[in-house]
Amino acid sequence: MYTSIIMRFLVVVITCMAILNTAAGQKIYHSIGINGSFTNSKEAVFPYLGASYTPRINFYEKPGFSISGTLPVTLGVPLLSYLLPYQGAIINIPAVANFSWGGGSAPGNKQKTGYFFGGGDGYHYQLVNQYTGISSSNMATLTPISSLAATANAGFRISLGRRKQKYLELRHSITMPINNRPNYGFHVLMTNFK
Repeated sequence: MYTSIIMRFLVVVITCMAILNTAAGQKIYHSIGINGSFTNSKEAVFPYLGASYTPRINFYEKPGFSISGTLPVTLGVPLLSYLLPYQGAIINIPAVANFSWGGGSAPGNKQKTGYFFGGGDGYHYQLVNQYTGISSSNMATLTPISSLAATANAGFRISLGRRKQKYLELRHSITMPINNRPNYGFHVLMTNFK
């Protein structure tokens, strides 16, 4: 298991280094917004609400499409935590390669709508409320769970304004940690190409 974790960590590091090296001198585009996510189990669904920030670098561009490297950072806090055994924050920081086409794929593309999909690997951190006794009335302690996690995402963009320099991005993501349940995210982001 530790060999697998080390190998995946090396893949993430090498991918990030390759993206930075290839994209030297390229402009970084920033997207910021909100996200909702949930982790489900046999017992219940654990919802989270939080913020998303995604820096993006296009390291290959054509008029109709682009290939980019992104680092979508998401932070979530639990909803209805007084009802659920999970009562801690969740953080996902993956390195993702995306293929985009249509509007928002590159600054020069003025189409009204665009689409993208991609995948990668990254870091997952979650605080889990674990009870120390048999009964739920016993004291609980927040226990951190961290691991590498595979990530996949897909979504679309809609241009805003007459100059089509701002795009509203709707993205769905799935994060699959090695030692925890999958986390399903829904993100609403704003990107400015100006």
